Amino acid sequence: MWLQRIDLNGFKSFANATNLEFLPPTAGSRGITAIVGPNGSGKSCVVDAIRWVLGEQSMKLLRGKTSEDVIFAGTPRRPRLGVAEVTLLLNNEDRSAPIDYTEVAITRRVYRSGDAEYLLNGNKVRREDILLLLAGARIGQRTYSIIGQGMVDEFILASPTDRKAFFDEAAGIRPAEIKRNQAIAKLERAHENLRQGETLLAELTPRLRSLSRQVKRLEQRDALEQELRERLAQFHGQRWHELARLMERQRTAWEVHDAERRKLQTSVDQIQGKLSTLEQEEQKSDAFLDLQRSYEALMHRRQELRERMLLLRNAAQTRAGAHQALPATALIADLDIALQDIDMLLYSLRETPTIDVPATLAVLTTIHQRITNLRTRCTPPDVRTPAPELTETEAALREVEREVTEVQRRMSAVHAEEQQKKGAFFELQRNYRAQQLLLNEATARANDGRIELARCEQRREDLRQAILRDIPSTEDPSTLPAPQGPLETDTEFRIGRLQRELATIGTLDEQTLAEYRELEERVAFLTQQTDDLQKSATSLEQVITELELDIDRAFHSAFATINTHFEKYFRQLFGGGNAKLTLLREEPIEESAPEQTSTPIPDIPPSDVPPKRGERVVVGIDIQATPPGKRIKHIAMLSGGERALTAIALLCAIISSSASPFVVLDEVDAALDESNSVRYAEILKDLSQHTQFLVVTHNRSSMERASMIYGVTMGDEGASKLLSLRLEEATQVVRK
Repeated sequence: MWLQRIDLNGFKSFANATNLEFLPPTAGSRGITAIVGPNGSGKSCVVDAIRWVLGEQSMKLLRGKTSEDVIFAGTPRRPRLGVAEVTLLLNNEDRSAPIDYTEVAITRRVYRSGDAEYLLNGNKVRREDILLLLAGARIGQRTYSIIGQGMVDEFILASPTDRKAFFDEAAGIRPAEIKRNQAIAKLERAHENLRQGETLLAELTPRLRSLSRQVKRLEQRDALEQELRERLAQFHGQRWHELARLMERQRTAWEVHDAERRKLQTSVDQIQGKLSTLEQEEQKSDAFLDLQRSYEALMHRRQELRERMLLLRNAAQTRAGAHQALPATALIADLDIALQDIDMLLYSLRETPTIDVPATLAVLTTIHQRITNLRTRCTPPDVRTPAPELTETEAALREVEREVTEVQRRMSAVHAEEQQKKGAFFELQRNYRAQQLLLNEATARANDGRIELARCEQRREDLRQAILRDIPSTEDPSTLPAPQGPLETDTEFRIGRLQRELATIGTLDEQTLAEYRELEERVAFLTQQTDDLQKSATSLEQVITELELDIDRAFHSAFATINTHFEKYFRQLFGGGNAKLTLLREEPIEESAPEQTSTPIPDIPPSDVPPKRGERVVVGIDIQATPPGKRIKHIAMLSGGERALTAIALLCAIISSSASPFVVLDEVDAALDESNSVRYAEILKDLSQHTQFLVVTHNRSSMERASMIYGVTMGDEGASKLLSLRLEEATQVVRK
């Protein structure tokens, strides 16, 4: 990986969009780029931009007070800007960074409103994501990757604990430390969540046990209710199907009786029709009426003739002068006639079922008249009727008598026919009464059957309601099981006992049951969570142990290498002498001592990483340096120049052992004299074989070793500008 380009826009004094492009690595060097310029031109702003885009949060190190101080503040000739943005473009063809991109563009942007954002290849990400990615690529914004003004002395004069942070990053254990610290933080959170979960379980378990006992009673109730439902289904099923069979029998019997009733009703209706017909035919026909009228007329004519004949006879006797009583024979004859009339009247009364009042009155009137005439005849007549007239009258009377006899014969024939019809009518009446009696009996039986059927239907409806009350889930009682045999004798008793037991148990309201289910689910969830947290804690402890072993191995390996290189570069810079690094360890932690807790990942890794009990841990690094010809061992006794050379030797040792992709040096060589500057420049040239350097310097020796120089100037507008120069091209121009 190497630094390919830096884009600045609105950052501090770089108001204009400015790009710093770097030369690609060659076979013998990864390149040294020098940034030069007068004081106040903005050289260090480039270093601040790199530090800022790499995630620096300290405004003190960025030489400001607030986040707005990194935005171009404006000049009398140019207004201020509202946003500052810096992008580092890293070439990742060798996949040094743990990301699947050949180019990695890291951008940081801030607005005057205070809003800020990080972008990775144009996508918004978190600052922690940037830090972890850079740590994986051995790039840091606070340690040896960026060495600023004054940090050389601070590196030497720092405490052993703070100094160890530089070695951790140089050893490449920063990603492992970040992961270890994250794992420790997760472990602590897991333990805290585990404690909270156990506390909640301890609080909820008693309530769950209480509800569980109630639910067990509910489960018992469920079993009893199930048995009750089964027995009720059997009991009601038997009653339903028995009632259904009874209703079928009742319906069949009723249908038989009703069919018999309908049959008898039809017979009665037929007889009644015949009777109605006969009643209509009983009215006398026109022929009978004609005969009756003829008979009455003849009787009237005969009566007139008889009276006429009596008058004629009386008149004849009177004319003879014989004043004497009528002969007995004549009176007898008249009485015979009167008797005949009476006989005819009686005959008519006996033979005729209905009395013809006018005809009867006429006959009675005739008899009355005849008797009156007999009385009159006892008185001698004044006149005598001639004999021819009497003869004619007698002849006419005989003719009328003959006609009367004929009419009577014909009337007798009609009467005989009527009598025959009358007998049939009486027979029909007797049959009608007999059939009507049978119909009444059949109707009574049909009505009784219909009543019994209605009672069965009412019983079935009552049973349906009872079934719906006892077994609400039953939609159709006919679906209840039909009895395969007789029910147990104690079924009804068992049903009553089950109902009493259920009444004794009582019921759980829906709220209590819902609380139990909710609490059961919550306890199950908490139990699962605590189990998962316990497993997670065990896994995290194992991960932490493995990371600490990796960190320890990597640190001691890097420490040994740095120690060897430190002595090498110390001798090279001082022309001899001795220098070495020593580890400071603390005594083992007592078993009874409380464990230390982890803190969130800061910009500088914490020095008090929780160690294991009983293990001595490295807490710092001490520096021992003895320049040639001196017996000084502690660095505090070195002069300022000697401390600077010692710090540079240690810095070069760290750089040589870690092979960081690039290192920024901000006027590190400012305190060196000319001879030491040459030695420093030679070492820098040697280190550039494995590390890309961006050097802010005023030193000529450092400039001579650079493959590219950027000059920073300050224009009239108060904004920094860049001028670039490739030394190879410039040398070729000079030679020509």
